[in-house]
Amino acid sequence: MNIYALTMPNVNHWFPSNYNRGPNLLVWVALIASFVAVFIKLWTPTSLNRWPEAISTLLFIYPLVTNWQQLKKNILLKLWALAIVAPFVFFGINYLLNPEQAVKYADFEKLARIYLFFPMAWWLAGNKRSIGLLFLVAVLGLLFAIVTKPEFIDQLHTLTQGKRVDYALEPLNAQHVGLLFSLVLIGCLSYFSYWGIRSRLWLSGSLGVLVIISLISIWGSQTRAAILGLLVSGMVLFIRWLFKCGLGKSKGVSKQTWNKTFVTLVVCAVIGLGVLAANRLVVRFAPESETLNAIVHQQWDDVPYSSIGIRINTWIEAIEWIKEKPIIGYGGKVRKDVISQSPNHPEWVKERFGHLHNSFIEMTLGYGVLGTLLAFAPFIIGFSNLKRAEPPMQKIFIYSSTLFLVMSCFESYMFFWVGPYLLTIILGTYFSSIYFRDFKN
Repeated sequence: MNIYALTMPNVNHWFPSNYNRGPNLLVWVALIASFVAVFIKLWTPTSLNRWPEAISTLLFIYPLVTNWQQLKKNILLKLWALAIVAPFVFFGINYLLNPEQAVKYADFEKLARIYLFFPMAWWLAGNKRSIGLLFLVAVLGLLFAIVTKPEFIDQLHTLTQGKRVDYALEPLNAQHVGLLFSLVLIGCLSYFSYWGIRSRLWLSGSLGVLVIISLISIWGSQTRAAILGLLVSGMVLFIRWLFKCGLGKSKGVSKQTWNKTFVTLVVCAVIGLGVLAANRLVVRFAPESETLNAIVHQQWDDVPYSSIGIRINTWIEAIEWIKEKPIIGYGGKVRKDVISQSPNHPEWVKERFGHLHNSFIEMTLGYGVLGTLLAFAPFIIGFSNLKRAEPPMQKIFIYSSTLFLVMSCFESYMFFWVGPYLLTIILGTYFSSIYFRDFKN
C-alpha cells in the first residue's frame, strides 16, 4: 500500500475543483507554491520569490499536456504562446536591420510574464473559496511587508504629520503603495456588496478595517494617479448602475438595495478620500500650473521639467522613436536610451530617470503596436466576457482593471515585476472564474 495515499489529504476537499487538475501531490505543491508566491512577493528579493512562482508555472506543463485537446482552444493560451514567440521574431527582424542595436535592446521575457496568470487560473479551478483565500493571502502579504519593516514606526509618524509615505517598500515607491491599497479598497467594497451587511459581524468588521487602512494609505501616498483612477472607477460604477436602472434589469428589492449600498460605499469612499487628500494634492499640483498651461496650449517646447513635465518631455521624445519602428519596436531595454540620448533633456534628468512612467508608451516603444496589443489583450478579452462572470469577480475585474489601466498611464507597471504580480491576482482569479468554473476534462 502506498503510504502517501494514506497521509496526503485529498486536495479537492480543501480546494474544490470540478475537473481533474492532475495528481493529488502535484496539485498540492502547485497550490502551495502559488499562495506562497503571492504572500512573499512584496517583502523578499526576486532571487527568492521567483522560485515558488516558477514551480507553480512549470507544474502546469502536466495538465497542459494531458488536457491539450481542450486547452489548445483557449484564446489566452494562444496569446501566451504568441507572447513567448513574438519577442524572438521581433528581435530577428531588428537584427537584420541593425544587429548591434537589436542585441543591445533585446528583452524576451516581458510579454510572456504578463500571461503567468493562466496557470494560477487553472490551479484555482474557479472555486470562490479558493479565490477568496488567494485575495486574503495577498492582502496579508502586503500588510506583513509593511509592519515588519524597521522603518514602520517612523513611517506612521510621517503619516500623522501629513507627509508622503511609501512604507519603505523598496524598490517600490509611493505610487505603487497608492495602487496596491486602491486595489485592496476595490476588493473589499466588491466583497461587501456581495455579502452585504447581513454577513457575519467579524467579516463585515474586517472588511471595514481594511477599507479604513486603505483610505489612510492612499491618502498617505499622495498619489494623483490613484485618486484619478478611483474617480474613473467610481464613474464607471455609477454609469453601470444608471444603465441597469434605466433598462429595468434589477431583479427584486434586495438586489437594488445591494447595488445602492455598493454605489454609496464607493462614492463615500472616494469623496472622503478626496477630502482627506485635497490639501496635500493642491500643494502637489500648485507647482504644475506652468506645465498644465503649456499642455493646454500645446506649447510642447515650453513644458518645464517639473514632476508632470518630466513625464511629458520624455513621452514626446519616446513618440519620436516610436514613429521609426511603430509595428515591432526596438526591444524591452530601449527605454533608458530614449532618455539618455536625447539632446533636449538636462543632464540631471538623464542621470535620475531610466524609464518613461507610462506602460502603454514603453510597451509600444519596446515591442511596437503588435506587442502592445498582446500585452493588453487579456483586458479586452476580460471585458468581452463580463456576462460569464459571477459576483463579486465581475465587479473586482471591472474596477480593478479600470484603476490599473488608468494608473498605467503614469507609471511603467507592466515593465516592473509588480505589474505581472498584480495581473496574476486580478486576471488569474477572474479568468479562473469564467473559464475553469465549469471546465470538464
